[in-house]
Amino acid sequence: MLRVLLLLGAFGCFLPGCGGSGPLPVSGTVTLDGQPLPSGDILFEPVDGTTSSDGGTIKDGKFSFTSKPGKMKVKIVALREAPGPPLKGAMGEPLPNTQQYLPAKYNTATELTAEVKKGGDNKFDFALVSN
Repeated sequence: MLRVLLLLGAFGCFLPGCGGSGPLPVSGTVTLDGQPLPSGDILFEPVDGTTSSDGGTIKDGKFSFTSKPGKMKVKIVALREAPGPPLKGAMGEPLPNTQQYLPAKYNTATELTAEVKKGGDNKFDFALVSN
């Protein structure tokens, strides 16, 4: 019996989230001007650039996904309908006419960061402002 338990314990450390740099659960909130961001996307991009990015969706100001551990640049994108005539694709199909409405300091020129830690609660709250 002891040998079975030892083997299971040794095998268990090869499972995701045990040792190494497996993905960890992250969650949190995103507000814009004090109100929950209705919808959007959030991306955790490793600062060192050695691994791929992880991300998820934001719904009613909340997000939850898994991310590799480490220091991250955080990018948040939120789109809304843009003024102007509808767009058409190459085959004449209608395309959504949308625009990013968050300031660049939250996405293309992000100033947001997070550190995902093994054993940490990994809950992050981002309070964004329009200007």
